[in-house]
Amino acid sequence: MHFIYLLTSLSFTLLNCISLIDRHFELHPKTQKMFPRFHDVPRSELMSNKFFLQAAYNCFFGLTFMVKNIDDMALIDSLLIKFASASYYIAHPTAKQQLDETTRITLEVMKEELGSDVMTPEVSDAWKSLLNHVHEVLANRNELAPLSQDDLDVINTDWAIAKRNKQVGATTMLK
Repeated sequence: MHFIYLLTSLSFTLLNCISLIDRHFELHPKTQKMFPRFHDVPRSELMSNKFFLQAAYNCFFGLTFMVKNIDDMALIDSLLIKFASASYYIAHPTAKQQLDETTRITLEVMKEELGSDVMTPEVSDAWKSLLNHVHEVLANRNELAPLSQDDLDVINTDWAIAKRNKQVGATTMLK
């Protein structure tokens, strides 16, 4: 992979990750519903929501981790596999279509935020290659461990509980 191209564009900051997530929510409003802590916060108020900002930090640090460890794809894959879950996808379109859309949106936002001086065709190709690898790992994991209808029912019940009680995770962890 083109490490130097990825590194030169690593100036993709936290604010750019905020733009990236916000663009996803703009184009695919259902995806915001996947975040119980800010699922019902209007997009215009997300910048002042600490849980939304936490998601943006996670996005930024995840991208930084992958770029800095690009020479150890097994390490990146092991991290991705831990986070891969069919429950992270909305019902339609397919997980693969959602991942492809994520790549498209990411590259689009990066070009807008970084400009064409930084986001050259070579840099764009390097990011596309990295993101395609990430998505391949996630999609393969999703295919290996698809959710049954019972699993989906449990997830939907959990979401309903989480929406009613935003402290459910902390409460459960303490028990």
